[in-house]
Amino acid sequence: MKNRDGFIYNILLFLFSRIKYFNIVELFKYLATINVKQEDRIIQKKNISIDVFNIVKYLFLLSAIIFSWYSNFALLLVIYLLIMNIYTYFFYHFWETKPCRDLHHLRNRFVKLVFSFTYNILSFWYLYIYLGDYHFSTIGASKYVFLQLSLASSFSASTLLRPSTLIANYIITFQVIVTFIYVAILLTQTLSNSKE
Repeated sequence: MKNRDGFIYNILLFLFSRIKYFNIVELFKYLATINVKQEDRIIQKKNISIDVFNIVKYLFLLSAIIFSWYSNFALLLVIYLLIMNIYTYFFYHFWETKPCRDLHHLRNRFVKLVFSFTYNILSFWYLYIYLGDYHFSTIGASKYVFLQLSLASSFSASTLLRPSTLIANYIITFQVIVTFIYVAILLTQTLSNSKE
């Protein structure tokens, strides 16, 4: 194989293709296809395992918010799942993607985008609640005020809640960057599909 690319692309290619082995969804996909031999069944089982993983991930996050699970373990798990959510969407829907074959494929991609993007909004909501009043210009704010902050940060809208510490500012900035990445991927995919 002749390599025509520069070294930066090859380093990124190496890293992106290795990070997936730290993603728990890969374990779900592996377990779902252990004894499956037919290619169509493998694809179906992987897709079902991804859906099951997404439901489990959502249930954990919503439970953490509803039942106020604010331990260090829960925080680390939310951060891990958030980072892997961003990586998974980027890797499988941009880095290793093929153009949409038909309307069904395009709709499926859109559903996955919505699931991934809303998971990010909920994850940042959890992070803002975890940080709490100390890190924001508020006293005794409800969970829903922090949801408003997460939604506003996702859509670059303003909110009355202001960060009062550097870490809160970093998290808001990170959420805006993540939103930009999603919009960039969406635009890139839309433009590449419209050319075909």
